[in-house]
Amino acid sequence: MNNIERLFWLAGVVFLAFLSLNTNSKLNDLETVQANYQLSDSIKSSQILDLMQQINTSSERQYAKGFEQGRTQAMIASLNKESLFQYKDGYHAALDQMKLEQAVLLAEGE
Repeated sequence: MNNIERLFWLAGVVFLAFLSLNTNSKLNDLETVQANYQLSDSIKSSQILDLMQQINTSSERQYAKGFEQGRTQAMIASLNKESLFQYKDGYHAALDQMKLEQAVLLAEGE
């Protein structure tokens, strides 16, 4: 083997080593990006579930508040010997409005 042939072999080995290190570095970068994406996806899913739970809790509180107010008004109407039909109509109208508000919130979420 002469010196020029040895230099070509050495250059080929150096090139393959560089290519191997570069490929390994890119692979590590892609694995890091994938891990970050999975963590980000997990956090977003948790935040969405938390928001949905807050919306449900808020709706339940509004329902309970309205129910207590309605019960109070029904007792007052009963003590005043007034008809409860107006209370019943108002109660059902409030339920219909609450269903409509929930449908709007769901539509906005999509």
